[in-house]
Amino acid sequence: MINQIIFYWQGKDTSIPLILIKSIRIIFRKIKIIQISDPLTPQLNDVDEIIIIKTEGKLMTDRLKGYAKVKTLNRNSLFIDADTIILNNFDMSVFKKGIYLYQRTTNPMINHLYPQYYPEFEGKYFNDLMPFLAGVILIANYRNFFEDLFNLIIKEPIRLQKWYGDQIVLFKYYKINNKDFYIFNLDFLYVLEFDGKNTNINLNLKKENKLLTFKGSSKKLIKPIFDLLTKKIK
Repeated sequence: MINQIIFYWQGKDTSIPLILIKSIRIIFRKIKIIQISDPLTPQLNDVDEIIIIKTEGKLMTDRLKGYAKVKTLNRNSLFIDADTIILNNFDMSVFKKGIYLYQRTTNPMINHLYPQYYPEFEGKYFNDLMPFLAGVILIANYRNFFEDLFNLIIKEPIRLQKWYGDQIVLFKYYKINNKDFYIFNLDFLYVLEFDGKNTNINLNLKKENKLLTFKGSSKKLIKPIFDLLTKKIK
């Protein structure tokens, strides 16, 4: 059984995905790493395979297009955001056949004015429309459903294809096909959100936390936190 980790990245500044790759190799030395990028983004060191796609400047649509090209049958495939650090080892072979999603642990109201006007979000909370994070999805020896999500998102308004749309269509698909899905244990992922004001970051990480992902302005903390955690990860 092949185990593989897949990430999407576009752009010449590759400092963020390079940290992800380093953390993967510390924990999983033999796992297959697949990079999905546009033709202008270089293949990164220690990546086993790169999938090149023609992008259209719509981040959510482009990423789903790339994910849809990954083989997922007879293997376990973890699709994660590039701004993630692998913290602890876990055995992918223990997951039952199917698709695993991570449910949000907070439910704030959606800012319907950012990054542009979203009339469909006004007065809505994240759990109303996007209860699952798109940044960590495991397909365990199951067909690649990202092609279905891609076919759904291209029917959405351009504003959703640029941002939020992957989570929107994921929930729509889940509601119709929920028998195919499982939910990760909440401790599997630690989400770091940072408002830029509080400089005293206390991660309170546990051995049950397998991934650490950075949201919003917390992305600027990826390198210093990785440097601090490196000894612990090893």
